[in-house]
Amino acid sequence: MRAALIVACAAGAAGCAAGGDSPRAPYAMPTSPPAAAGSTGPEFVIADSAGDGGATMPQPNGIAESALAAGRLGLFPAERFALATGGCSGCAAPQAALWWFRGETIAVPSAASMGDARAGGTGNLVDDLPAIVWLGAPQRISGARLSRDAAELRVGARSIPLALTPPIATNAAYVDASTARYFSARSVAVRGAVSSASGEPRFIARTIFPEDQRIDLDALHPAPLKPNEYLGTLLEAQTDERYRLLHARSAPAEWRGLPAIAFVLTGAQGDDDGSRAGHLAVATGVLGERGEWDQWLVTNFYPLLEGNAKGIIPATLPMDNYLYDLNSGQLYYRPGYMLVAVLSRPRAARAVQRALQDTMLALQCGRLEFDRARRNSTAMTIDPLRELGWRIPAVGATSRIAGAAAAPVAALVRRSLRTGGSVYATFAAERTRLLPRVAFEVAGHDLLALATSGADDDPALTAFERVLAEDLEALLFVRLPQVPSSRRFGTYPEPSLWAYGTWLLAQPGDYEPAPNAPDREFPERLRGACGG
Repeated sequence: MRAALIVACAAGAAGCAAGGDSPRAPYAMPTSPPAAAGSTGPEFVIADSAGDGGATMPQPNGIAESALAAGRLGLFPAERFALATGGCSGCAAPQAALWWFRGETIAVPSAASMGDARAGGTGNLVDDLPAIVWLGAPQRISGARLSRDAAELRVGARSIPLALTPPIATNAAYVDASTARYFSARSVAVRGAVSSASGEPRFIARTIFPEDQRIDLDALHPAPLKPNEYLGTLLEAQTDERYRLLHARSAPAEWRGLPAIAFVLTGAQGDDDGSRAGHLAVATGVLGERGEWDQWLVTNFYPLLEGNAKGIIPATLPMDNYLYDLNSGQLYYRPGYMLVAVLSRPRAARAVQRALQDTMLALQCGRLEFDRARRNSTAMTIDPLRELGWRIPAVGATSRIAGAAAAPVAALVRRSLRTGGSVYATFAAERTRLLPRVAFEVAGHDLLALATSGADDDPALTAFERVLAEDLEALLFVRLPQVPSSRRFGTYPEPSLWAYGTWLLAQPGDYEPAPNAPDREFPERLRGACGG
């Protein structure tokens, strides 16, 4: 009976009652200095309520700048965007997509960008710009350090009191003293808003990004995969090696300012048995002068109508938000990995960004339905790339025979024919469309093959594959440590349904899911209102 329940819970994503704690094998690089004996160290101040940090437009302050004051959003200068909220009426974004960001700070194409496009001055620039970028907060402080008690942010001689946005109701773990120690050891960039709701102005932080998380271009040296070594080997390696330069056509010092495409894989959570497969997204951007990547834009597909414990809205958003938002940041839940393709020209990255944002708008506008077995976040990420002409190799289904055997058991246990159908569809799904790690590894090895074979050696390449082969300057594997907090550490993602099921069967206690979150509603009048 336990095996049948696991089939229903894991493959059918049916949602089962939590049991006792399950032991987890931790996998994370050491991230923070150990606390002194008998001391827990500084603790962050938590804002009283979301309303304390509820400002959606910047308030003047000498230390905090507008989130769009400088720099880039992905491939585009930040000045091409304007701050807004989901309630804006004159934004160059569909109302159906804006619906999901009511009360949230977003960036939309600016009036100047729209005017330039109408005047023909920038060609298809507005077509390339994402219609909505989820910023989460209107202000940003860069180059800051925490005070010893973690109660202030300091930039040089200037400082401002600091408080953190409170945890959402379904967030079962949050920052603690270990988090404060981690961020105290490095300079940080913080997204949030200046608020005077509790009296003295203070900065209510929503995202804290460790600024030493960048690619150290000066420290890179070629280290291609060895015989019988694969990307999966790197994912499971217990090492503190942060970078691995798998392929390079030029010196790393020449990559500054070049466009990039990154596959971003996150691992298995330590407190959610349903997350063992991990999560996959794709980011695009420009590599910074010091190897920075925090302003790249990641297109994060996620269930839209089905609530989630992290409070995630499917969206295009900056990488620092995606990975380090205090409630929804992926690295607060599990470790991560990136496969970064550095490109000599932006044409492939622009095409990828445009294809992903078209799919995102289709999801947000109700033209596309999320389905955990048939069209999940991995499928929504990989399908647009294949539609561009990148023939990422297919590796087939897990087992239709096993799906046919498991489906009636799951339907009986869960008393749901729909669950049985989902279980069969899960086993029958092509694995690069189902499992994040499989898609990450297969696409990564295909990139390596394109890079090493060259564009001239294979006349059968599609136009997009030829662009990738011609423009690929370097391919880099990056490890991203989980941020320490009150949450248990996670590990690498499972490579198959068989490995997933075997691991679950070996665990004592019942299936442990994430906390339930209420489903979201979408007005029927807006469904499909994006056109297309």
